[in-house]
This record gives sequence, C-alpha cells and structure tokens, in this order.
Amino acid sequence: DISSLACVATVSFNHIAMSGDGKYYKLSSELRGHEQDVRAVCALSNGMVATGSRDNSVRVWDPADPKSCTVLHGHQHFVGSLVSLFPTVSHPTRLFASGGYDNVINVWDAGACSGASDTPILTLIGHEKPVVSLSVTPDGHIISGSWDSTARVWIDGECVDVLKGHEAAIWAVLGMPDGSILTASADRTIKVWRQTNPDSPSSPRECVATLQRHTDVVRGLAVLPGVGFVSCANDGLVLVWSASGEPLMELSGHTAYVYSVAVVEGVGIVSCGEDRSVRVWVDGQQQQSLPHANVVWSVAALPNRDVVSGSSDGIARIWSADPDRYANELMLQNYEAELASSQQQAVSSIGALQMDKLAGPEALLVPGKRDGESKVVKQGNKAEAYQWSAADQKWIDLGEVVDSATNSQKGMLEGKEYDQIFDIDINDGAKYKIGYNKGENPYQVAQDFIWKNDLSQEFLEQIAQFIFKNAQEPVVLGAAPAATPYVDPLTGGGAYRTGSGSTSSRSNNNNNNNNNNNNAPKRDPFNPFIAGSGAYLSEAARQEMAARGGAPVQSSSTS
Repeated sequence: DISSLACVATVSFNHIAMSGDGKYYKLSSELRGHEQDVRAVCALSNGMVATGSRDNSVRVWDPADPKSCTVLHGHQHFVGSLVSLFPTVSHPTRLFASGGYDNVINVWDAGACSGASDTPILTLIGHEKPVVSLSVTPDGHIISGSWDSTARVWIDGECVDVLKGHEAAIWAVLGMPDGSILTASADRTIKVWRQTNPDSPSSPRECVATLQRHTDVVRGLAVLPGVGFVSCANDGLVLVWSASGEPLMELSGHTAYVYSVAVVEGVGIVSCGEDRSVRVWVDGQQQQSLPHANVVWSVAALPNRDVVSGSSDGIARIWSADPDRYANELMLQNYEAELASSQQQAVSSIGALQMDKLAGPEALLVPGKRDGESKVVKQGNKAEAYQWSAADQKWIDLGEVVDSATNSQKGMLEGKEYDQIFDIDINDGAKYKIGYNKGENPYQVAQDFIWKNDLSQEFLEQIAQFIFKNAQEPVVLGAAPAATPYVDPLTGGGAYRTGSGSTSSRSNNNNNNNNNNNNAPKRDPFNPFIAGSGAYLSEAARQEMAARGGAPVQSSSTS
C-alpha cells in the first residue's frame, strides 16, 4: 500500500529537500528559434543546453546568451530524444546524442556546439521505428528506446544487445547506477533488465522483473539518487520507486497526461505534461506549479538547479529559483500576458453555475493555501476563475467561467473550442482526444493529429474516415481519397480504435487512392496538403514519408 510507505519515502527525500530560504521558481529566459514543438531538452556537460524539435533540427544554446544558438541538421524527421554523453577513449570529444523519427541516432561532439561541424561523428542504425528515448549506462554505453517495442544498447557505434519483451512501443529507457536498465512502455509496464554476465560489457541482458503500477502508457523515467527511480505516465501520476522496484509514493497533481520527469539535485522532482504545467515536488508534496501557455513535452534539470522545459509553442524556457537569474520585468510581463490570454481560452465549463452561492471579490483577499489552488469568484454578473501563485503571492485571473448549460454543443480541448470532440483509442493502449470544427478538412485534421501525437502515418485514412462518419461531413470529390465509410468497432461514446479496419475495406480505399491520384497535381511529397483545395495523400507521398522516417507503408498499387 502506497500510503503506508509514505513515511519511508519522506525520510528518503530529506536529502533532496529544497535548500536555502526555499525561493520559488520563476521564468529566467526563453530559447526561441525552433519552428515547431520542442520535444526534447537536455543539459550538456559543458554547461550548454540542447533542444530537439519537430522542425527536424537540434539546437545547442548557451544559457548565458539565449538569443543565439547553433543549429544541427542531422535528422530527416522529427527529433524526439536527447541524452548527454561523457567522453570515451574511442570518442574523447563526444558530447550528446539525438534520436529521431527517421529511426536513427546521431552522436555529436563538442565541435557541434561551436558550429565547427554540422555532421555527427556517429550515426547508429538499427531501429525500425522512431527513436523516442535515450539514456546511458554508468560505463557510457548508449541506450535507445523505440516504437518498434525494443530497446538497444550501443558500444562504439555497434548495437551489442536488443531488449525484447514489451508488447507495445517503448517510450522511456533509463540506465541505473547498478548497471541495470529500465524500459517503460505503452503496455503500461516497466521492465528491469540485467546482464547475464556483468563482467562482459557486451553480454546480453534478460528481463528480471516487470513492474505494473501505472494504469496507462508509461512515458518517462528518471534516477532518484539514494532512493531508486521515478516514473510518469498518461494516468496523470508520478510514482517514486525503490531501487528494488517497490512503489514508495504516488505524487498526484497533474490533471492530464504526464510526459516527462526529472530530478533536480538538492531540490526535488519536476514533471510536465498535457495540462500545460511543470510541477515541482518536494518531500512528496507539490511545492509549485509553473504554468505554460501550451503543452509541455519535456523537462530537464541543469547543474545549477535551474530547470528547462520544452513546449509545443516551439519555445524552450529556463526556470530559476535564484533571484539573480530571474528574467527582466518586461519578459515576465510578456509571459504573464501570453499565459493569461491562453488560460482565458482554456477555462472550462463547470456545470450549471449557481451565481448566488459564489463568493464575491473579497474572497481574493485571503491568500491561497497552496500553489495552483483555484477558486471561482462572482464579479458583477460574471463568474471569474482565479489561481493562486505562491511565487508571486497573488491570485491570477484565468478568465470568465462559461456555464456548460448554455454551451452544450461545443467543447474545450487544450484551450481551444471545438464543435465536436472525439475519443481515439490507439491499439497500443494509448487514449487521445481529437477536436473538430465544422468545415475543416478531416484529412488535414487527421494529419495534424497524427503529427502532434507521434502516431503512425498508416492511421491517416482510418481517422479521417472516422471524422467523416461521426461529424456527418460530405465527402468532397477530388478533395480527399474516397473510401467506404468506416464502421466504428466500439460500442458507445463515439470512441474509435485504430487498426481495426477490414482488409477488404483497406483494399477498396487503396484502389480509390490510386484512381484519385493518377491525375493529381505534384506537390511537396512531405507536405501533401494545400489549404483550401482539399487534401490527398498520393502513393509517392506515402513512399516518401516511409523513406524519410515515417511508419512503413505498404504499396497501394494493384497488379
């Protein structure tokens, strides 16, 4: 029972409790330059910060000069993972590695940071699907995790071990101080792997334990020195484990998927996720919530105890608890304005409001009891939502609360209003929501959804047809591949499970794709959509996506 072990975990946490006068984190600087989501962030041993993005690039930044960076173009697809490396005898200048949706791993040296070289010193090839997680063993060997459901161990550019056993994509890998390896998967489990012969670096590893505590896709892992490790998952939880694999504590506070977790030495645990926040945990309690205007994909700790986060707005942000490193007043004001604008759009319905029972503005004179605490206050004839900021010691206005009784036909998702919101149940166990507005191109909506959630390109047709059917949108001839309407295989709720279409249906779809695309205009094969003219995905586009790192695509041509 987790609650009965809480005292044990608290005692263990004492050595990482917030030190000094316990100052709160505030924005320190913004790393602007990426053109799309920042999916990975990493602190390098030379004091620099690396970021990886959906714009296919890696950027290396000096936190002391955040307005400039070095751009590395070694990947042909999204960059989804990074890890800091220490030098080895064979590669004395290596600095970090990046993993991409082109299925490869690039190893970069110190010359990459200075701009002296844009070419990786090593490229590791072996995974069959995107590499979404990287770590390193105590002796410096690279560990990689992939959607192909395997983890691999690499020594000097050679794969020496393939860890097989998970039933779905691997989302996180971790090298432990004792030499064991942890892997976390969409099958909701964490596996522990140990070498059969510890004296031989290249000896194979076998699974010695499977840990089952999370109830949804496990997304992140981090070493917790002196205790064990930490995990996070789509179930919204952060779990603390002993080194032997016993669950010690459950950290609950996130309101949606938790994508990444890290440990800040001398402070505590930080986590981030779909709820657009970074949470700071000290002694098993939430110490602070750092709100963002967008989804936060990744978080990492810097040596000076600062924290860096990567967000879906294409910006990496550095946060500091040292007042000397706080951002200037103008940057803080701009950030708060951006945040307020985003949060006003994101305030969700809370049911039929009983205005006569809401407290008035005087309720805001009472300080909040904890960071992130929220309350709804009556302001004239409106209901306003507020959130307590412990760092600023004030209530922040989140905007007007809309009565759901007057807005039953629409829904809010990630701060945006949609005419309809559907449930998508991927066959690897992950659950998602997709928003749709009348008049949008279902194929474009489906494609954006696939890219945002790192899904296989093979789901495009099925998701688009699901939207056509459930949104009751007419099929525009020439605007999208014609297909037999998809029959929802689940019962109730409009939920849809991908990968469930029949073979004959797919064959018909493919034939129609060919017919539609024989006379289709030539377009950028990796961006087959043109706004306002409808969307199609030609055979050439499918093959090009496969060649550039997308999921393997079977030819739709007939013989």
